[in-house]
Amino acid sequence: MKNVTTTQLENMTTEELQELNSRVVRILKARRSKKNATVKAALKVGEAVKVNHPQLAHYPDLVLQKINKTRGVVVQKANYNNRFAMGGWTVPLHMISMK
Repeated sequence: MKNVTTTQLENMTTEELQELNSRVVRILKARRSKKNATVKAALKVGEAVKVNHPQLAHYPDLVLQKINKTRGVVVQKANYNNRFAMGGWTVPLHMISMK
């Protein structure tokens, strides 16, 4: 991998910087979608999960209710079978892991 210094970046033209940015974004999107596919294949609806996020860290009993294309719906275990219960969180798949 070619190391680029700040000075080299400052000397690049706007077009070169835009090309570099588009390449970086393309690589990051590919990696994220690959990880999402891996996580999606491993998870199953109804499974106990944990979420790597500070707001949901204190909920010990989370269950995966639904798997969307890039996100999953996570609810508390007490509300899993209650279709009238309010609540739940839509979380990116890369933040969800099995307990």
